[in-house]
Amino acid sequence: MKLLDIFLGNPLFIGAVAGLGLAIGGVVAEVAILTTLGGILLGLTVGGVAIMFATIQLCGGNHA
Repeated sequence: MKLLDIFLGNPLFIGAVAGLGLAIGGVVAEVAILTTLGGILLGLTVGGVAIMFATIQLCGGNHA
């Protein structure tokens, strides 16, 4: 239950799920604006996580 609370309290997880839901819902319902909005939301969420990970790795001194 504690693991579920961590995911549900995380805005990045909520954004990723919402974006994926909009993108899939837009494809199924053939509504282009939903697919576009879902793709934008999902892209921003995943891109934000990637940027934060890279920043933490570079600033933490963990160079590859």
